[in-house]
Amino acid sequence: MPRAEIILLQFDIAGHSKIDIPTKNLQKARKRLQQYISALVSVQRHAQVSWAGDGGWCWFKVAENDDFSLATDAAVDILEILPRINEALQREGTIKEPLSIRLSADSMNVELDDDPAHFAAPQMNKFLKYEREVGLVNSLVITQRIYDQLQFGFQSRFKRWRRSPELETSLYVYDGVRRRNAALAQLKNRGPHPDDIPPAFVRATAFEEERYLDMCWHAYSDLVLDVELDNVESVRFLAFRNALANTMIKYAERADIPELSRLPEDEKLISIAGFPYEILQHVRRHDFRFGQAQTPETRGQNVGQSNPVSDALQWCNSESQLTGGESLYFFNASALGFIAEIGESTLLDHVSAGNLKIVSVIGGVRGPERGQPDNLIFR
Repeated sequence: MPRAEIILLQFDIAGHSKIDIPTKNLQKARKRLQQYISALVSVQRHAQVSWAGDGGWCWFKVAENDDFSLATDAAVDILEILPRINEALQREGTIKEPLSIRLSADSMNVELDDDPAHFAAPQMNKFLKYEREVGLVNSLVITQRIYDQLQFGFQSRFKRWRRSPELETSLYVYDGVRRRNAALAQLKNRGPHPDDIPPAFVRATAFEEERYLDMCWHAYSDLVLDVELDNVESVRFLAFRNALANTMIKYAERADIPELSRLPEDEKLISIAGFPYEILQHVRRHDFRFGQAQTPETRGQNVGQSNPVSDALQWCNSESQLTGGESLYFFNASALGFIAEIGESTLLDHVSAGNLKIVSVIGGVRGPERGQPDNLIFR
């Protein structure tokens, strides 16, 4: 059979096994999603989708350079239609929570066959095998092999995410930072009544050369400091406490604390975020020896002895950049041990905070890119 260059697009329903709805509802939702995707691909590129369980893939033959953009357009259309599909499924009561998908695309040379299931190429096998490692939830990820062939205007919609050792190429995400920041901004930190804000968190990915503090600005965008501070670390207090929660999660996992291991995953993370100093004492009582620092910019390096507090402070270094691909948790103020008291705008810490100063806050952050002075929160 002839060899040809193709673009391979794969999709997968994220967290399929954990969707808590009746089996018949899940089957109906999966079929509906697959029907929409199959129809869209057929209209856009006259291609057929091969489905297996909760995922599938399709291929497009590359005849001209424009085929890279056309195939990528088809993937973008799938991503954009997902909210509409979820809206219909929720309205009719088929699902409770929106379905999430991962979309990824790569180009490669393969041995063709009358049956696409028998296409042969090592690169194709790796791409299908590492779908979870390559994909991001509710995102379109493409390899540099595709990115380099896109028109400049289309390239600008993609952000370099990280290097993929699995596929030996760099990965780019369509509107990645904008979508990620929008998800972070949905993290609710304050309201008229304390009980209105239950503990919650968002898991987010970092892109190359980002700063942790910039990500925090979006996660805590409904808070802004309204008084001049005496202590510069107070400006970054929520950022520090969130960084401490992330580092304590790593240390707690390595220490294997039985009291935590018995909790469901979400409850375990909330417990660590709200009581980091208690967890720290528990770790020390178990004679756990602190090892290599887990800061984003030093991950994988031999940096010697460290501890969660110094690791968290390093995260808040304004010069520290992320390498890309780090998965970070962002906890809201309630999860970090704060409640709103004395009116609507005062945060009081429930956990020992040393000499860090707690100040009142107001809502409605405007970032520096919209003309606000640089001396406000996380800047």
